[in-house]
Amino acid sequence: MKIAPYDTDLTDRQWQLLEPLLPAAKKRGRPRTPLRAVCDAIFYMAKAGCPWRRLSTTFPPWKTVCHHFHQWSRNGLLGQLNTPLRAWARQAEVESLEQLAYFRRLPESITVDNGAEFCSRAVDAWAYAHGVKLDFIRPGKPVGERAHRELQREAAG
Repeated sequence: MKIAPYDTDLTDRQWQLLEPLLPAAKKRGRPRTPLRAVCDAIFYMAKAGCPWRRLSTTFPPWKTVCHHFHQWSRNGLLGQLNTPLRAWARQAEVESLEQLAYFRRLPESITVDNGAEFCSRAVDAWAYAHGVKLDFIRPGKPVGERAHRELQREAAG
């Protein structure tokens, strides 16, 4: 059905986490559309933000995807699907920090955003356990090269 994977497609590990949460196929009726493809389409729609009718033809029909989305929204399944994926993402963050510590050395501090990039307490716990300070970006406070240039201009002028 698919030609090339999208960056929103589930990995095999992510699918293993979600598959047990999905409803079983009914014994009667038509053969069911593969739910992995439906999930991939829902994640694609969430990222692309396009209308249902503009769903790529590499996914199941848009009406099928829309039906599953609304059904899972009503019965609370979408929220349940997000929980194991969030936990998996948190663990992946910690594993990447462990690799950084193994191949290099532990940083003294890590600058993090308080938004979507910093989505876990696991990173906070890892930093605390390893003595790494987390510096949170403050809204309205510029950081980086641009901020450095602005400070130089203010000091010179």
